[in-house]
Amino acid sequence: MGRVLTAEFLKLKGSPALWVSAVGVVSAPLLTGLLMGALGAAVGWAKFMNQSIAFVVFLGSVLFGLVAAYLFGREYTEDTLKSLLTAPVQRAWIIVAKLIVLLVWSLGLALVAWIVSILIGLTVVSEVLSLGMAWQTMKWFIVTVFLVYATLPSVAWLAMWSRGYIVPIGFALVTAFSGLIFLGSNKYSKLFPWTIPTAYALSVRPDNPGVVLGASSWAVMATLFVLGAIMCLLHLRYADVDK
Repeated sequence: MGRVLTAEFLKLKGSPALWVSAVGVVSAPLLTGLLMGALGAAVGWAKFMNQSIAFVVFLGSVLFGLVAAYLFGREYTEDTLKSLLTAPVQRAWIIVAKLIVLLVWSLGLALVAWIVSILIGLTVVSEVLSLGMAWQTMKWFIVTVFLVYATLPSVAWLAMWSRGYIVPIGFALVTAFSGLIFLGSNKYSKLFPWTIPTAYALSVRPDNPGVVLGASSWAVMATLFVLGAIMCLLHLRYADVDK
């Protein structure tokens, strides 16, 4: 397992996808700063960071989908699947390793977005940033992105099934916009997986809480993640080396 995981990380060395994803996630706090600056009203840290998270979720649904499609679809587009499947390692570990890399990548992007949000917030937020607020908002970013991560195995499976990037990217776009549609429903926003991350982001804002997520919401996300991971495992388990 250790060798497989190391190999997956080494594949990213020098990959432009790392920088592209970082630039993409930074656009969320930049948009927040421009929006808040244009309004010209006094803005507190809770409101600013909450808005930044909302942008991260919407843009991230597509961006993280691109990352998942890249990690799981590159073996097909770069024609390295045969060498991967003939390696002396259980195929299940390949999927587990890719999911771990995807998690580390996603959380890394969350931290990048949080740091940039703090830096931009220092120029537009009217109140002093306390250590407690900084820590609290970092947890908001991490949990929100973790919820987005739970939706990614399904995107990964589509990349494997379609042997490329177009289908999973299209799926990520459709689900991102579908999430906005269901967000207006107090009932369905708690149950539609691609709305739940945004619903969570809105619920943690102290001055204007949104939909409070219950056990059913977390169960939906856990179920979606497990089903997506199983589909990836089964797909690779029965993949034909000669195709």
